[in-house]
Amino acid sequence: MSPIIKYSLVAGILRLFLIMYGEWQDKYFVVKYTDVDYKVFTDAARYVANGESPYQRATYRYTPLLAWILVPATTLRMSYGKLLFSGCDILSGWLIFAILSIKKVTDSNKIICTNLWLFNPLTITVSTRGNAESLLCVLVLSSIYFMLERRTTMSAFSLALAIHFKLYPVIYTLPLLLSLHDIYYDSDKVNYHYNIWLNLLWKLTRFEIIKFISIWLLTLIAINGLMYCLYGLDYIQEAYLYHLTRVDTRHNFSLYFYMMYINVESWLGSIISRLAFIPQLILMLIISLYSYTDICFCMFVQTFAFVTFNKVCTSQYFLWYLSLLPLVLANNRLLNKPKYSATLGITWFLSQVVWLFFAYLVEFKGKNTFVLIWIGSILHFFVNIFVLAEVIRHHVGIDMSLSYSTEKKNN
Repeated sequence: MSPIIKYSLVAGILRLFLIMYGEWQDKYFVVKYTDVDYKVFTDAARYVANGESPYQRATYRYTPLLAWILVPATTLRMSYGKLLFSGCDILSGWLIFAILSIKKVTDSNKIICTNLWLFNPLTITVSTRGNAESLLCVLVLSSIYFMLERRTTMSAFSLALAIHFKLYPVIYTLPLLLSLHDIYYDSDKVNYHYNIWLNLLWKLTRFEIIKFISIWLLTLIAINGLMYCLYGLDYIQEAYLYHLTRVDTRHNFSLYFYMMYINVESWLGSIISRLAFIPQLILMLIISLYSYTDICFCMFVQTFAFVTFNKVCTSQYFLWYLSLLPLVLANNRLLNKPKYSATLGITWFLSQVVWLFFAYLVEFKGKNTFVLIWIGSILHFFVNIFVLAEVIRHHVGIDMSLSYSTEKKNN
């Protein structure tokens, strides 16, 4: 039995045990193991099963596809969705292993990095509690895998489907296009124009790039068009517009938390909510243009920065970049510094503990600790910046297009 199969089985059994434990805790304890969102998902699935709109369920603000996928949970055991999400966790592990194989990572490092995902406590907890982020992780990792395998159609389709599930993967579009161009056309890194913008425009007019954009765009139009025909403006409002204007003033690690909280009903709060996108957009563009040749590293840095600077930030968002972290660590000197890496991880975790402690005082003790929560958010922000800087400092770049060029010459 190969190591990846063995570890996947162990990871699957561990998740199955936690799902069963969760049902027991839900039955006998006041504090439930199951995520409150899972109840929202399954209620929406019940509406769909009855031929109604999932948006009849208050607070359901996701794609109808998620409710469709969970329809079996209305007739089978309620844990069906948790099993599905846990299965996606394992599939993500396989995709990580496959991508690392393409990158020619050593067998030992492939196993170490894959296990960092399969046995990550946060990953395990989120999926077994019934959160659907693992579905998104599969789609994002698939877009990388298919691109590296030169399967443009599947890569574009996977990315479009990921964007349909959550808006944020749209940030990957530009670096994926630029990386795809270099894999197919530009292994010698020729700049066709001295002007960076003209050079960028030239790269986006090549056949494979146009093919990617066309499939990506048609997929988005088809899926969103179908959902709009079925559910009308409710779909647009709940699945998209809500997230663009969302202001979360309590369960939120964001640096903007306290400003949003004290100005939640004023015009200033609305302005802050909109201006918060500007630093993200600038960072995404800079990272895309300067890091795309190592696509896994580029997407990780993008995601980490996006979540850190986002106007809303909850624990489940961390999975967005944790699913990409193993792809980066495989070519990172931190892998050879286990003590320092552990120190970084513990520091990152403790910054969350500080925030969670003050949030606990608000939620369960009724104490006004919002200023302290904000201080915790500021601490978490700067810890994130430091950790990201260390990952970047220790990174050993891998230019995938050069490896493809070498393969061509060898053949």
